Amino acid sequence: MKKNVIGTFVLLSLFSFSYVNAQHSLGVSAGFNNSTVKVDDNSFTRFNDLQNWWVGVNSTLISREKWEVRSTLQFSNKGWSEPTNEEEYKYLDFLTMVEYKPLPIFGVYGGFNMGYLLNESTARNNKKFDPGLLLGACVHVDKFNFFAHYNASLVNHQVTSSNDFLPTFTGYNSSFQFGINYKIFNKSNTTKSFFSLPFEIGVSTTNLRDFRVLYKQKLDNGRYARVDLVSNDIRYNNLVNGKKILNYTIGFNLGLESRIDFDKFTFLRGPQAQISISNFNNETQMTPSFGYILGLQYNFASKFSLGFEIVPSVGFYVNDNNFGTSNYDILVSAKNSPRFHFVYHFKR
Repeated sequence: MKKNVIGTFVLLSLFSFSYVNAQHSLGVSAGFNNSTVKVDDNSFTRFNDLQNWWVGVNSTLISREKWEVRSTLQFSNKGWSEPTNEEEYKYLDFLTMVEYKPLPIFGVYGGFNMGYLLNESTARNNKKFDPGLLLGACVHVDKFNFFAHYNASLVNHQVTSSNDFLPTFTGYNSSFQFGINYKIFNKSNTTKSFFSLPFEIGVSTTNLRDFRVLYKQKLDNGRYARVDLVSNDIRYNNLVNGKKILNYTIGFNLGLESRIDFDKFTFLRGPQAQISISNFNNETQMTPSFGYILGLQYNFASKFSLGFEIVPSVGFYVNDNNFGTSNYDILVSAKNSPRFHFVYHFKR
């Protein structure tokens, strides 16, 4: 009990320091947590993912045109599941992140997480503190931030569980977190409004069965920042023991589009970063890649366009099957060849 009080006090003190020194914004956040434990030296043993929720409060310490430094104090439900039961850990996490924004509406960030174990279900953990590293990406929409990151523990925990096959083991916590942050107080806003005119909204498809939401924001230099939101196959599956597990595929593409107009046609080109994260039957696959947009669209009127494009790309995937090992591979492909799109132009 005394250790719990001391650990909680330490993390609260760290966030209080960030709160007092916050120069730009304060906010609240919440989201979805997909966690498990990677068993050390037992490659034949696997634990299933555990889906749960988390809530937190945020402060922005430094905000520049290209850089932000933020801190977050959050309450997280983590753990893992087995065929017969679930093991849940309640953590108080203090996260510190440095974000680089290549575009006003998008950033990538890395940072450090210090977790403190508040409570456990039946499996006993021999360590209270759980430091880790995190890496993620964020989309800024006015006072909202939509983000996703991966958090990997740096500490090898010894766990005593109720699993007869593996009563004692050592392993590392890991989790994917998806969330949204709302800025209650924003002293200065250097982020360009996501929906500032002019911008374009549309849909794209390859075969009239899969559809993506397409958003394009015109920048000051005349180019367009573009975002494809990708999500499909999101559903709960029933396990043999009556429990449910969430299967999903989510992701987004971020591009920087240059244009050449001639008559009623527009030639599109520019770099694009793509990332997709999927979880199916407790096998998590992350696929980041980089491509180049080549497209052509016909402008029916001042507000409508119809076109197609291909995106030759190179990337790699990481397939994590929770056996303590991961598989890596390099991919070279022409993504969505061709992909048709329809957009509506919102102008000043």
